[in-house]
Amino acid sequence: MQSRTPVRGSRALERVRAVAQGLIGIALAAGIPAASATELIPGKTMVIKPGKIAKFVSKAGSADFPLVGDPTATGATLRIFDTVGGAGDVTYDLPAGSWKGLGNPPGSKGYKYKGSGCSVVLIKPRVIKAVCKESVPFITPFGGPARIILALPSGTDPAYCAQFGGDQKKNDTKVTKRKNAPPPAECPDVAPPTATATSTSAVAATATNTSGAAATATNTAAIGATATATGTPAGTATATATPAGTTAATATPTGSAAATLTPTNTSAPATSTSTPTHTPTPTVTNTPTIPAICQSVVGLPPIGQVPVTLAQGSTECGGAGLTNPPPEPPFSGVVADGNDDPLADLALGCLYTGGLPPLLLPYGSSAQVSVVGLGFQLLPLNLSLKLGGSPGSGPYDCTLGAGPGRKCANGHAGLDGMGTCNFDNDCGGGLPTTCALEPNCFFGPPIPVPNGALSACVMNAFLEDLCGQVNLVPPQATFAAALASRVYLTFNPDSPCPRCEGGVCNGGERAGLSCAVGGSAGTSLDCPPLASQFLSILTVVVPELTSGESTLTSGDGFFCPGQTTPGAIGLPGARRVTEQGGGPTLDLFTQTLSMDLAGTFCISATGTFLDPIAGLPAVGALSAVGDVNLTSLLPP
Repeated sequence: MQSRTPVRGSRALERVRAVAQGLIGIALAAGIPAASATELIPGKTMVIKPGKIAKFVSKAGSADFPLVGDPTATGATLRIFDTVGGAGDVTYDLPAGSWKGLGNPPGSKGYKYKGSGCSVVLIKPRVIKAVCKESVPFITPFGGPARIILALPSGTDPAYCAQFGGDQKKNDTKVTKRKNAPPPAECPDVAPPTATATSTSAVAATATNTSGAAATATNTAAIGATATATGTPAGTATATATPAGTTAATATPTGSAAATLTPTNTSAPATSTSTPTHTPTPTVTNTPTIPAICQSVVGLPPIGQVPVTLAQGSTECGGAGLTNPPPEPPFSGVVADGNDDPLADLALGCLYTGGLPPLLLPYGSSAQVSVVGLGFQLLPLNLSLKLGGSPGSGPYDCTLGAGPGRKCANGHAGLDGMGTCNFDNDCGGGLPTTCALEPNCFFGPPIPVPNGALSACVMNAFLEDLCGQVNLVPPQATFAAALASRVYLTFNPDSPCPRCEGGVCNGGERAGLSCAVGGSAGTSLDCPPLASQFLSILTVVVPELTSGESTLTSGDGFFCPGQTTPGAIGLPGARRVTEQGGGPTLDLFTQTLSMDLAGTFCISATGTFLDPIAGLPAVGALSAVGDVNLTSLLPP
């Protein structure tokens, strides 16, 4: 995102003073007949990003919010406007058919709207919130109090009103953000002045977040660990503008209806001369918990290095929902329903991530692992290798974790012109996962994801050192891995990832520069996608990648904490997901140890609009064919 440099001047300084003294008012009207029924409520969080999102959250204190009106019968309108007039005025239509009564009987625990215009509006005894991402034509900073009115039927007095003064976190040309506002003394329905602004920002398409997640996104970002985005307001998932001339990845909610957007202001706003205040958005903090399989590996010096090569599995993982096309053999697993009847097969050599199209792992790439221990036991007979991360010969074949520094994944200059960052806000927009741990090593070359106009490229970086143990007698292998899957939306179905052709990158950040092919897909770590095409990072943590069986089951279809819709791998009826490994077997002639590794796991939410598209949090499944060459360890 390009930043706009504010122009300095006395008129703008006066406006900044007004902003500092002004309050952001939010009023939700729920079909009550008189203004005396208006509830004056505290404000927890308010965020306005032009062209992207308008959001607020209010949480009840010692007493619950009263439930007034029935939007399932009358519908509602949501109006957001700047009472001073500089930011704009928008009205969304929220038809009755897109509202749902919560509880039994319906409405006893509140109401929820899911539709177009606003991806979610929630009225409950303990929380009231709205998230709107379609056509948000505001021009920040806000010049004074803004008011959000939810009325049913249209034109009635507001039912709930909050005014956001509180703590002003940011108010510049990119975002207005305020927190922790006390209940207002009053909330009159005041129309904005005539001389206000009409937004001229154009967003070609927007991916709508329909999850309405009120909780702060929690990412499992280390092996066996949970990394929590601390200090970030609840429900901070944001939408990303899709460049003009491209197809938007839009998650369409059930019962959606068109939003009525009514910009009523017509004159140009005063020129802002304020200097934007940098208020960091905390990024995910990793708090690793090392599983038992790796605890004995940490800190041990390597006694040797062995290469691990990905071998060929299936040639087709299947489409989204495992149909069109279906997966092709060889198979490594199955998705079954509540009667344990198979719904679909899982192909060997594939990574399945929620409802996204599966990833076919390019075979032929190699990585180095360190042998940090040899185990031998006579009775019962046991011969084992302990494996840990290796620096290899460089970033192309090493298996070490990311960091310690952070870089802007979207190519932004960051704090020092070199992409260094501490927080997502340092990367020109503050989208979650943008300020990421700097990768040191990658799990194979970039993986193309052909998906029509929404084709993408994925680069899997190791978050933590790869570790594991291989038992030769009895045969058994177990690894633990944590990957940061960097997703780039390239819009190129013919070549979702840049390829290395004739020793030269045919596109991406290093177009025209020399390269070496890294695997069967013709891609190369020498040829990354354009950083500007960065979308988000999926955290894929596999606490046990085994040569045995790995299974996730759920009687109601909700496998993962925070999962909002039942099912797995794009199949709503899924109640069991199983991946089956195999081996290891040792070929003494080639001194190669071969194995099929398999794992099932949960993928946490990203905090971005990718979550509703992929159905995150969601089940993931991975299988891989691996060959470990032991030549350096075995006698000739």
